[in-house]
Amino acid sequence: MHIASSCSSVPTTAKDEVLAVLKTTTIGQQSNSYIQRQKKNQKKNGQKQTGDNYSRNLSMGKETEHHIDQELVKFLVSCNIPFSVVNNPFFISFVHALRPGYEPPSPAHISEDLLWQETAQIIRNSKRELAQDRHVTLAVDEWTDNGKSLYAFNVITADRRIYLQALKDFSDTRHTAAFVTLETIKVIDDIGSEKVAALVTDNAANMKKVRTEVQQKYPQILSLQCMPHFINLITEDVMKHEWAVSSLKSCQSIVTYFGSHHRPNALLAECRSDGEPQLSGYVKTRCYSAGTCIQSVLQNENALRRLANNHEAELSANIHAIIANCQFWADCQDLVTVLHPLISLIGSLESNSATLADCYLQLLNLAAAIHNLAIGPAEFAAHCMAAFCHHWADLDDNVYRLAYFLHPGMHGKGIAPRLFGTIAETAAALWKDFGNGKQSTMKLLSQLMKYNSGDAPYNLPFAGGFMTPNLWWESAEDCIGSELKTLAIRLLSVTPHSAACERTFSIFGWIHSKTRNRLQLGRLEAMGKMYLYYVSHNNSDSHHASPTECQAEQMLNNCYAEEADNSVDEVVMSDENSCLEPDDNDRDTWALVKQNFDLCVFNLGMGETTSTTVPNEATEEVLNDRDDHDFNVWELVSMCQSTLLQQNEHSYA
Repeated sequence: MHIASSCSSVPTTAKDEVLAVLKTTTIGQQSNSYIQRQKKNQKKNGQKQTGDNYSRNLSMGKETEHHIDQELVKFLVSCNIPFSVVNNPFFISFVHALRPGYEPPSPAHISEDLLWQETAQIIRNSKRELAQDRHVTLAVDEWTDNGKSLYAFNVITADRRIYLQALKDFSDTRHTAAFVTLETIKVIDDIGSEKVAALVTDNAANMKKVRTEVQQKYPQILSLQCMPHFINLITEDVMKHEWAVSSLKSCQSIVTYFGSHHRPNALLAECRSDGEPQLSGYVKTRCYSAGTCIQSVLQNENALRRLANNHEAELSANIHAIIANCQFWADCQDLVTVLHPLISLIGSLESNSATLADCYLQLLNLAAAIHNLAIGPAEFAAHCMAAFCHHWADLDDNVYRLAYFLHPGMHGKGIAPRLFGTIAETAAALWKDFGNGKQSTMKLLSQLMKYNSGDAPYNLPFAGGFMTPNLWWESAEDCIGSELKTLAIRLLSVTPHSAACERTFSIFGWIHSKTRNRLQLGRLEAMGKMYLYYVSHNNSDSHHASPTECQAEQMLNNCYAEEADNSVDEVVMSDENSCLEPDDNDRDTWALVKQNFDLCVFNLGMGETTSTTVPNEATEEVLNDRDDHDFNVWELVSMCQSTLLQQNEHSYA
């Protein structure tokens, strides 16, 4: 199996041959297993055939038994149930009740044969499906497990299906940029460099060099940093303000106290009303969890106040003083209002539907929120502005801006007209890197100007609730050519974050539990590939016993919940707590932001939720008439046909 999935020294054709041989060999082993299990069944039921024994002796064909074995493996892997459960007499009795005559395979047969057979089939299916995709994203990230350094290479398609391309153990190797670059290039070559649209990693020093070196070898592959990572850094800087640190420490004191004292915690549970959540701790590696921590305390305000009033003797003096302090609750409310846009930003950017355009939109939403900030201490707004400006150089990426401009629902809304030259230059440079010549680039720029002016065929309305950006661009047929459409679809197909790797790591942590602490890397990779494949294909293969994506997301949240820092003193390092005062560079940066973008367009108020789409006027007209059911279907169809006819006449004029 190593040769078929992980060995970098074997060519692709040889891997395909090994997969075919593995499948044939395993089917032969399955046939032998079928005979052995039938003999076992006959021996077991060789006595007088009572009604129960007779039903168990009902035989089935090899194909039927093989199909049930496959479904059993999918169930065990997707639900993370140890293979030894098949020896449990209650499980065997349950199986016999469902299907008389079926004998479950042994744990060894599942682990040594059936697991690899299903993995081989998934690898073959993945190769076949990826062969039909044009623009995939490769996300790379590192995970430490029991002292081992594992690198996950995830492939995300334009429709956001996730495949685990490889899981590699680099524990005995220095993680230099040259080494990781070489391994990344091997994975890219295995996928097909012409299919990879972007490489996304975190912003560690060695990974920045990896992206640079990969782009030098493959200029057509975009080098992208994980945008949520920078939003997390901005949140970290915001939380360094003394006012924010004080509120967070008080909230973490409450969380820690009730987490370590069973009697007060039980009384708090009795004081809670329906719908009030559990207290949530702060995770240092996830700075935006400060907002969820404070919010969970705030949502328990009524229960905590009732507890302090009715059971004062059960609480420590410090905790009772915090709960009784009215200013504490007012500060928590203000701080949650400030942090809410940041929490919403990261949540929306790490969603499966996020695009490069969404990243830039949410970045401008954040700038507008800071611009409108009017709560907290007087100097807090300036502190947030300085935190934003410190990271603006990394965030203001021309590729993200171009994607925002090419999103049909955004169309560069809020961007100053003076930036169109920079946008056009970025588009031309990318098109050239994709291997196109001067004439083709001139056609691209001509189409870009038509799109900027809203001329046909780029004047179709975009209804974000009914279509994707790629579907809109597929319908844009320009008589000049399809260069702009190709570029737009490529950019809007990219997944701008490495959250897929984090979800994969949470799945690995779920599988590689205390009951499976001796699980070898090969089997861990096989089970991870199976699990991700089931999740990505859950809608199309609903008959499989595969978990939903919400369950995978919940496992990710549980993984971070277990990492919650219960140490109050280490919530934020005291020597780093300071109020950031904007310097001349920050003021110049902020003035440039307000000059290049109309922040009034992005009127996200503090405490409001974000939107992944800024609709244009035509879109708003479509979205605002959902309650109007009094319309003639034929008139609507005729109107669309008339619009398309006018566009065709204009194109051929």
